[in-house]
Amino acid sequence: LFILCGAMGGQRVSDWSQFDIARILEEDGFKFMPIVQTKNRRGRRATTSFVPMTPVMIFLLERLGGTVPSFGTHAASKVREAARLSGVFNDLIRVNGEIKPKWAKVLSHTGRRSFVTGAFEAGISVSDIGAVSGHAPGSASIHVYNKSNGLASSKRFAQTRNIFFNQ
Repeated sequence: LFILCGAMGGQRVSDWSQFDIARILEEDGFKFMPIVQTKNRRGRRATTSFVPMTPVMIFLLERLGGTVPSFGTHAASKVREAARLSGVFNDLIRVNGEIKPKWAKVLSHTGRRSFVTGAFEAGISVSDIGAVSGHAPGSASIHVYNKSNGLASSKRFAQTRNIFFNQ
């Protein structure tokens, strides 16, 4: 779930606690999770992103009793352990001259980066990616200037996610 929250929802580990099945909104046949973005606001008021919820994300939330458990400062080690157990990240890579399994480099932010990369590759607009993932307008990490409201961006994102998530 850790990696999927980042890779399918594009959210920071600090935002995972807001994933609650009771908060899911439905509009035009799509389901969204409102996430209040408070990080990196630099004096601006908090904004709300509307994360398009995939059937897999909803299924996992249901299996967890409706919410994502909090791991506090242990999130990074839990994410690494999940990556190791998945078997997906067992390839070896060279890190600073040492050969290590790829899972040893997986961080809580890895899923978020995968989300942005996958969305770019699927042709989703930079402004929609930024609105869904909660990047601040003009963010150096994504170069986003979002002129539309979050729900409109999330609707466009949800409509194109079939390409992105192969569903």
